[in-house]
Amino acid sequence: MRELFLIRDNVANKISYYHLVLFLLSLPFDRFYSHLILISFAIHTLIHFNRLAVKPIFNGRTLILQSVFFVTVISTIYATNKSLALNEWGLDITIFLVPILFCLNPLDLKKYRPQLLLLFSIGSAATILYLFINAILTLRFYGLPLSLLFTQAFTNHNFAQPIDMHATFFSLQIAVALVYIISVLIKEQKVANRIFYTVIGLVLLAGIIQLSSKSVFVALALTIVIALPYLMLQGIRRKRFIIIAASSTLLIATGIAVTPAFRDRYLTELHDDFSARTSETVEPRIVRWQIAADLIKKSPVIGYGAGSEIPLLRRNILKRGFTPPTCIA
Repeated sequence: MRELFLIRDNVANKISYYHLVLFLLSLPFDRFYSHLILISFAIHTLIHFNRLAVKPIFNGRTLILQSVFFVTVISTIYATNKSLALNEWGLDITIFLVPILFCLNPLDLKKYRPQLLLLFSIGSAATILYLFINAILTLRFYGLPLSLLFTQAFTNHNFAQPIDMHATFFSLQIAVALVYIISVLIKEQKVANRIFYTVIGLVLLAGIIQLSSKSVFVALALTIVIALPYLMLQGIRRKRFIIIAASSTLLIATGIAVTPAFRDRYLTELHDDFSARTSETVEPRIVRWQIAADLIKKSPVIGYGAGSEIPLLRRNILKRGFTPPTCIA
């Protein structure tokens, strides 16, 4: 753990490293904090700018990363709502700036990638623990049984509400952290470290289940059961890992199926997502996908301009007789 914070490098690179640590730890929270840290990192990079240490900026990899921002800027020209389009600029500007800052900053990211990913994983696990503690304290304050922790009132968006982050977005971060922890566990030999990583992994897994993002859960299961062993293992070790991972996934799925709140979220709602009409007033996912597909067919090349997707989806969902969900209302 000592090498996570006391790295051997010059002062400027140490400050850059600590900026990135704080940036990763702030990701589960309000964008204000991550943007503030990113601004500080940019100022520090410019102050310590060294022309000889600059990495190639205009290369294929960087341009591909930035292409989302370029599309947003170009499509603003024909956007129907210019204020929403400019708001998209504010959301996407980091996609443009971060690759440039990493090219200008002399810090060797490959060298410190394991430490940064581990701290990101630990921070994600700490955030999950905070959310569980907050939920437990809420139950105790109102004198309610702890069994309510695994009900709809404390799953999905309700679980992530204290940090005001979309449950699926937070689940994506946790999935990245969990895949990294498992990849480290595969290679780790020290018993003490394996125990530590296992505890972190279990906390991250608990967070994934509690947040109940179906798409992330399925993608994560496929990654762990199929992608990881085929990329990192060979022979008998690969077969053993696949058997253990598949059995664990089946066991978790069984636990989800016998817990009413999780069963409703993972199974019942999944069925409703693929139903053209349900008893609910909020549209099932398949209707939203159909509307999106129809809109794409009408303008497959240039689309409708930055910031137009939410008004278009909302308008067409209302035409179908449904109430748009809060995430696109």
